[in-house]
Amino acid sequence: MERPHDLEIPSGRGDAIDGYGRLDKSTLVPVVDNSDSAIPEAVPWEYGKNEMPIARKDIRAANFGPIGEKKMRLGVDPSITPAAQPNTYVGATSKLSATNWTNPVDGTTHRFVFFQDPFNSMIVRRWNSTSGLWTTNNLTDIFSRTKNPVNVLTPSTPLASVSSSWFDRNELHIYYVAPDDVMTGAAIIDLVNKPDTWVYDDLGGATLTTFPGSQIAASWQRGYTSDSMGWWALAWQDKKNGAVRLANGTDFRNNKLAIPSVETAHGTSLALIPELYYNNNVNRLTMVSESLLSPTKGVIKKFTYQDLWYSDGRWLSKRNIPPPTDGVQFSLMRFDNWTLIYLLVLLPNGTITGEYFANGFKEVPTVTFADGPSDLNFTAIAGTEEASQPITTKTLSLTFDLVAWNMYISTFALGFFATLVATAPPFDSKQSVECTEQNALKRREWSALTENERKEYVSAMECLMKKPSRYAPGELPASDNYYTDFAAHHISVALNIHMSGIFLSAHRELLYLMEKSLHEKCGYSLDMGLPYWDWPEYLNKPLNESTLFDGSSSSLGGDGEHVQNQSAYVIGPEEAQKVKPVLKEGDTLPLGSGGGCVVEGPFANRTVYLGPFPITYSRAGLPEDWKEPNPHCFNRELSSTTLELLSNADAVKNLLDSTDITQFQARLNPIHRGGHLGVGGIGGQMADFFASPLDPAFWLHHAQIDRLWAIFQDQDPAERRYSYNGTGTFQNPAGTPEVTNSTVVPFGILGNDVTLEEVANPMEGRYCYRYV
Repeated sequence: MERPHDLEIPSGRGDAIDGYGRLDKSTLVPVVDNSDSAIPEAVPWEYGKNEMPIARKDIRAANFGPIGEKKMRLGVDPSITPAAQPNTYVGATSKLSATNWTNPVDGTTHRFVFFQDPFNSMIVRRWNSTSGLWTTNNLTDIFSRTKNPVNVLTPSTPLASVSSSWFDRNELHIYYVAPDDVMTGAAIIDLVNKPDTWVYDDLGGATLTTFPGSQIAASWQRGYTSDSMGWWALAWQDKKNGAVRLANGTDFRNNKLAIPSVETAHGTSLALIPELYYNNNVNRLTMVSESLLSPTKGVIKKFTYQDLWYSDGRWLSKRNIPPPTDGVQFSLMRFDNWTLIYLLVLLPNGTITGEYFANGFKEVPTVTFADGPSDLNFTAIAGTEEASQPITTKTLSLTFDLVAWNMYISTFALGFFATLVATAPPFDSKQSVECTEQNALKRREWSALTENERKEYVSAMECLMKKPSRYAPGELPASDNYYTDFAAHHISVALNIHMSGIFLSAHRELLYLMEKSLHEKCGYSLDMGLPYWDWPEYLNKPLNESTLFDGSSSSLGGDGEHVQNQSAYVIGPEEAQKVKPVLKEGDTLPLGSGGGCVVEGPFANRTVYLGPFPITYSRAGLPEDWKEPNPHCFNRELSSTTLELLSNADAVKNLLDSTDITQFQARLNPIHRGGHLGVGGIGGQMADFFASPLDPAFWLHHAQIDRLWAIFQDQDPAERRYSYNGTGTFQNPAGTPEVTNSTVVPFGILGNDVTLEEVANPMEGRYCYRYV
C-alpha cells in the first residue's frame, strides 16, 4: 500500500463528512448490566506493541490493574520501561489525543495518538495490533499540498479525536484550533477501504470559535430521539461569552448551550463521553468542566445530558483544584459496560489524580511504573480503553472503539491505554531520560526488516527527494531537493571529513541527521532506525539478486544497465591511498554487472544534478562551478567481486581486533572504500568520493561503519570512547592541529555544529540508539 505522502490527497470535506441522518431506535441492542460483576484483570502489557516511545519528551503508556491494587501499571518486568527514542520529538507544550478503532472486517485494532512536534506540525502515530508496529504521518505535511493546508498551527493547540464503526461507517476525526481560535479538523472517512486517505473537515461550514486557553472534547454518541445529540459530538468553550456549547456531526451550525458561562471557568478543560441510560439505550452524554470556587481554587463539575443538560455533582470535591489558567487537563473514560466512570486529572505540578464512580466516588488508582513510583513530571494526558473484539448478535454486528470508551454486549477486559507525556529539556538538547538498551532506538540489518518495513524506508527516502531544498535560491542551484542537500553538504566538507581525525564522528552525526529527517519530515516510523548493510552477509550470491539491489519495490533499486566494452578500473594514486594495503597503484578492479543508468525498482530513472566529480579532485580541489546543475542519470555498477575483495568477513574481524584507534582507522580505509566501489564501480554515484550520498545505499553502508566503530568503542570504553587520531584535514597534513573532544564539526543547513565529544557515544547525550 502506498504511504500517505505519496497519495493524491483529496481536498474539501466531501459528502461523507456531514449530512448524517438519525438512528432508528429499533436497531438498538440492549446492553447487559454487569455493575455487580467482578472486575477482570488488566490486559497484560506487551512491550514493543503498546508503548509509544518519543524522544526529548517521553510519551509513555499504562494499563489499569485491578481496582483493588490502587495503581496503574506500566509493564510487568522492571527492566522494561519504554522511554525516549532518539530523533523524534514532541513539542514542549503539545497536547495529546488518543482513540481506538477496531476493523470490523478483520478484527485488527488500530490505536491513534495525535500530538504536535517542535515545529507545531500535527503528527499522528498509529499502532496496528496485527503487525504490532507503530507508523507515523505528518498531517501538516499531507495537507500542505492541498487547497486546505493546516500547516500553521498554534503551539499547544487543543486536540480532540474520535473514531467508530457503525454499520457501514468507519471513521476517524481529529479536531484542533487554528491561530484565529476557530476550530477545524481532518478525517479518514473510510477506515476499512481507504485507511490512509485524509480529508479536510471544515465542520460543515460552521465557524466555531473557542475561548483562548480552553480545551475541546469529542465523542461518539448514539441518540434515538430528535433531541439527542447524534453521530459524533464536539464540545468547546465559546469565545463570545465563555459558555460551553456542543455541536454534532448532523449539523455543526445547529449547536446547543451545554453549560452556561456562570457555571464555567474561563479557559476550562473539557472531557466528554457517551453514557448508558434507562432501557439500555445509549442516549445521553457525560461531560466534565471546571468552575471556580474563588480566584485561587477550582472544582471539577460533572454534567449530564438527557434531553437537557444538568449538573449532578462535583468531582474531586475534597481537593482544591487550581484555576484552569494553571493547566489542568482531563481524561474521562467509562468501563464495564458503561457502569464505571473514570476521571483522570493532570494537575499543574505534573502529577495525576482522579476519581471513579461505582456506587459512589472513589479514589482513582495512582500512576506507578514497573520500576517503581513515577517521578516524571507529566505535561499532557490522553486516554482510551483497551479495544476488544466486536460482539455479533442475530440482528447487528457492533464495534465501538471510541475516544474514551468501548461498548460491548458482554463484559470486556478492564484495561485502558493512557498516554502520558513527561517534561523534558528543549528540543536539540541532551536526553532527559537515561538511555538504556530497552529504550534505545534499534538500527537493524536490512535483511532483518520485513518487506513492508523495507518499503517504508524506501518510501521515506523518496519522500525526502520530493521536498524542496533548504538552500537559499541561487546558493546551490544543483541541489534541487531536501535529500540532495545532504550530498551537497558532504561535497562541501569532503576534504575535511575523509581520511582525517573526524571521519567517524562526522559521519555518525550525518547519519543521525538523515534519520531525524526521515522521522520528522516523511513519517518514517518512530520505532525504526536507519538500517545497516552487513557486507559479508551478501557475498553468497550476486549483489543484483540480493534484497538490497534486486530491483523489487522493497529494494534500494536495481543495478545500472549493462555497459558494453568498458575499460578496467585502474587504481590511481588517489584511490591507492584509500584501498591500501589490499590494493596498490596500478592494480585493476574487475568490472561490475552494470555501469549505466538505474532503470528498475525504487529510485529508477532518477536525474541528479551534482557531480560527477573525479577522484583526482581530492588532490586538486573542486572546480569553481561545482554548485551549478549538471543533469545526468543515477547509475550503478554492482560488483560482488570488489565487495568480497575489500569488505569480507576476515577484513571485518581483523578490523575489530585492532588495538587502538590508529590501527582501526588504517584497517577501515579499504573496507570503507569497498562498499563504495562495490556499488558504484567506475562511474556510479556511490563511487564518487564527493557525491556518494546521492545513492541511498550510502546510508546503509555508513551505518555499518558506524556500527563497527561502536563495537570497537564498547570493547574498551574507558580507552576508546574519546580516542581520536588525526587532524581535521584530508590526509592529516603536517602542521594541521590534532583533533580533540572540543573539535567542532560544522553541518551548515543540515543541523547544528557538534563537537567530537558530543557524538562519541551512541547511547548518551544527543543520541540514544544501538545496532541489533
